[in-house]
Parts: sequence; C-alpha cells; structure tokens
Amino acid sequence: MNRESGHYDRALLRRYLGGDIGPVPSASIEAHLMACPSCRATLAELSDPATLRRAWDGVRAQIQRPVLSPPLRALRRLGLTERDAVLLNASQSLRGPWVLASAAVFVFVVAAAWSSSNLATACYLLGAPLVPLLGVVGAFVTGDSLAELANTTPYSKVRLSLLRTLAVMVTTVPFVVGFGAILPGIGWLSVAWLGPGLGLTLAALVLLTWWPPRVAGALLCAAWIAVVAVAFGRHDVVLTVRPHAQLVYVAITCVTAVALAIRIRLARTPGGYA
Repeated sequence: MNRESGHYDRALLRRYLGGDIGPVPSASIEAHLMACPSCRATLAELSDPATLRRAWDGVRAQIQRPVLSPPLRALRRLGLTERDAVLLNASQSLRGPWVLASAAVFVFVVAAAWSSSNLATACYLLGAPLVPLLGVVGAFVTGDSLAELANTTPYSKVRLSLLRTLAVMVTTVPFVVGFGAILPGIGWLSVAWLGPGLGLTLAALVLLTWWPPRVAGALLCAAWIAVVAVAFGRHDVVLTVRPHAQLVYVAITCVTAVALAIRIRLARTPGGYA
C-alpha cells in the first residue's frame, strides 16, 4: 500500500486479480476494498469486462434457474420446454405423488410379506391404479401457489392442468410398476393395472371440469374399490385386469378422452376449464 495516498498501487491490485498473492495479503486487500471506493474503481479498470460478464451471467443463471426434480428433468429430455418445467417445479402439490407412491409401495411390500398371495394381489390391484389417480386429484387441490398464478396470468389453464397430470404420471407410474415387478406373486400384474389406471385418471380429468377435486377423487376411488371388492369376493381378483376387462378400460379411456377434448373446446375461460 502506498503510505502517502493510503491506496494500493495498480501493480499489486493486478497481482491480486491474477491470484498471485497469498490468502493473508488477499484478505487484507479485500478488507481495504470494502471501505475504499477509489481502489475498487482501480480494480474495476484492471478487470476484464468479458470475464466479469461471464461470471455474473453464471451467477444469474444459478439464481433464476432452479434445480429441477428428477421427473421434470426426464420430461425436459422428452421435449418439455424450460418455461413449463420451471412452472411445474414451483408446484408444491407435485411433491405429494412421491409420498403417495412411496406409501403405496410400502403397503404392497407388507401385504406380500405377511398375507396370502390372493390378498397381496388384491392389495396391489386395489392400490396401484389409485396412485396416479390420487396424485392427479392432489395436484388440483387448492392451496397451491400455482392456483393463484393460473388465475392471474394469461398462461393456459388447460395446458397447465395437462402438464401437471403428465408430471404426476411420470412421477408415480414407473415407481409403482418397478416395485410391483419385484414383489412375489405379482408378475405380469405389475403392468396390467395400467389399463384401469389410465381410465381412472382420464375420468378424473373429465370430472374435475365439473366437480371439486375431493368429490371427483372420492367418487372414482369408491368405484374402483367396489370393482376390486366384488372380484375379491369371487376369489378371482385378477378378473379386474383380464383381457375382457382391459377392453372395457380401453373403451372408457377412449370415451373419457373424447369427453375431455369436448370439455376443453367448450371451456368458457380463455385457455381454461369452464
């Protein structure tokens, strides 16, 4: 430091920028820079503007671009735009499906380990289709920060709804299928439930255009529980996913898909449900 002026000379500041000074002298220089506008100005003159720009761009990118969850990163690889991914990442309600799927898998494991194979199969076929259904219903329950955002911005509410549904499916379906595949006695049933699961999910989307999420979810859960209970009472719970039953689910899926498209087309609010 120049004792007469009380400031560091340019040569020393240039060495500081280049990292040629030890940690103790660097700390002394940094303490002085905090209180000395003149030395800070000199340091700015010596700095490379391009380097500073790259550094600030990196900091800005880290602040403005949040870390995405694994399902959303998978959707990004499949073509989901960054804007949609960031918006979905802000949804607190999408964290629920992970918890739901984990709890459901735990129930399946316990049932397979401690009960008869028929009861374990019934538990799996009862719970697996309800996991994505309840996840979708949970994504529409009010109280999420995205509810206010969707109501106060021109962002398409239908697009947001379908994206949330897709995110829930990507979150839950592989999880439940994977654990079902390793459970004893489940075998091909680990994928057979996808038929009723898809039908129930699309039916939920249609009902959600009329009724509150809890009402739609409770009605569809009750309907599926009744179907599984009847099959279990007949000692043939696999009846719910046999080929003829799958044809019924395909028909339900087609009908609900058409109904959903009509409801979206007839929506009265721009980009959203009526």
